[in-house]
Amino acid sequence: MASNNLKAMKALHITRKKIRCALAETSLMELANLFFKSKRTSIPIVDKKRIVLGVLTEIDILRAFVEGRELHSSTAGQLINVGFITAEKESPVFAAAKSMVDNNIHQIPVLKDGKLVGVLNSKDILGVLSMTKQVDSNIKTIEIDLSE
Repeated sequence: MASNNLKAMKALHITRKKIRCALAETSLMELANLFFKSKRTSIPIVDKKRIVLGVLTEIDILRAFVEGRELHSSTAGQLINVGFITAEKESPVFAAAKSMVDNNIHQIPVLKDGKLVGVLNSKDILGVLSMTKQVDSNIKTIEIDLSE
């Protein structure tokens, strides 16, 4: 169960403020390259005033590929998810986490007056959760080499 401190914490307290966004005219191939080279699975699509137009995921790029779209000439603006989930900067972290769980997403844009002020992802929330109680440093996991 989440502590009372975490339930009271606001999204802006743990939001990543240095983030990468894409403009609507960014090609799907450029975004495929970004997803491949980074650990990102989604990216906010914004206009020049930081207004979020939508969110694009790596699955959206794969879907476009499977559907036969030309990734070099198709743009983020043609493919964005306009029904995306956001949090306001003053939203409780608990509410943002619930939105992520309910919608099976790992990252949401955080807004103030409709403008992007950061991104909150599941790892950020898990990081705060892990600091609320002492975690055993001898975590019981195993590593398996499957390369053979």
